[in-house]
Amino acid sequence: DPHHLACSRIDFLSREFFEASHGIWPRVLAHLILSRRERDQWISMAGSATDQRRRDWLIGRCAAKDAVRMLIHKHRGVRLHPAEVEIVADAHGRPCIEGDWMRQLNVSPVVSVAHSGGMAAALASLDPGQMVGIDIESIDHEPEDFRALAFSEQECALVDSMPESARREWSIRMWCAKEAVAKARGRGGSGGLRSLRIAEAERQNGTVQLELQGNLLQEFAQLRGKSMIANTSRGKDFVFSTIVYQPGTVQ
Repeated sequence: DPHHLACSRIDFLSREFFEASHGIWPRVLAHLILSRRERDQWISMAGSATDQRRRDWLIGRCAAKDAVRMLIHKHRGVRLHPAEVEIVADAHGRPCIEGDWMRQLNVSPVVSVAHSGGMAAALASLDPGQMVGIDIESIDHEPEDFRALAFSEQECALVDSMPESARREWSIRMWCAKEAVAKARGRGGSGGLRSLRIAEAERQNGTVQLELQGNLLQEFAQLRGKSMIANTSRGKDFVFSTIVYQPGTVQ
């Protein structure tokens, strides 16, 4: 049900914002939106992650919290503070939502997060049975960087069959579609993007049809022979892909 979905995008927090005034503003932002456990994680990243990684992580949390808060306000009439929406990673790195309000409101929303080039986006659903995935990538990302990693010979041939002017964008669309589906399965890219096979790509409507194979199919054998449809779109210098999958339905 699209009414039980919310999407949030953040693209106004520049690198200059994070670096101004000796980096005080990201610390203020972290204090305002993160729970104590999340703040501890963000602080600990200072010694093990790049500045860009920490920025992406923080704006990703902002986007995820906003998407969940929009859902809860719309459907339960409750305005949550960002710090009340705690985002933790499960054993596979999938973002999961925690908070006492979930039990009080009898809800278990799910969320997916993506970030690229200073932009972050999140897709949330109020239906815990839905699998949601989102991915974004800069159009400036060179397709040659990932074709050998992500695409089979047949998938490369699918891209090469398109007009030359469309190949770069559609390489990135297909990459994002694989990432979105992998996130919806709760595995990110850990199963390898080659564990997702692109059966069809529709340039007219931007949809990409994928099927599980390899490691992912062994783990989710119930999806053998079933397709998952990812939607892709282009917005200025970025490509987006989203999927909302309800197990047991035919796509």
